[in-house]
Amino acid sequence: MAFILQENAPTTLRIELEGSDGNAFVLMGITSSLMKQLGFSRDEVKETTDTMMSGDYGDLLITMDDAVGDYIDLIFTPKVLASIDNMEFTLKFLTD
Repeated sequence: MAFILQENAPTTLRIELEGSDGNAFVLMGITSSLMKQLGFSRDEVKETTDTMMSGDYGDLLITMDDAVGDYIDLIFTPKVLASIDNMEFTLKFLTD
């Protein structure tokens, strides 16, 4: 599955986290593809994917949001939210 930014496409990619699109490896692939399209260096992409693999699912989502958050909308369901036990994630995504 390839994710390509196009000039006439919506400015954000909606990613449903429940289901196959929410798989950690799919999310790393999306992040890597977007970063390459946005002109990030190979080293920056590798560093980001390494960071995504170094923590739990909440850390992965935080890293993804930090890297390409301006170009994606992460769609959370109550089931997904209930499965994430990460204080930094909670502070970043669930508080004002």
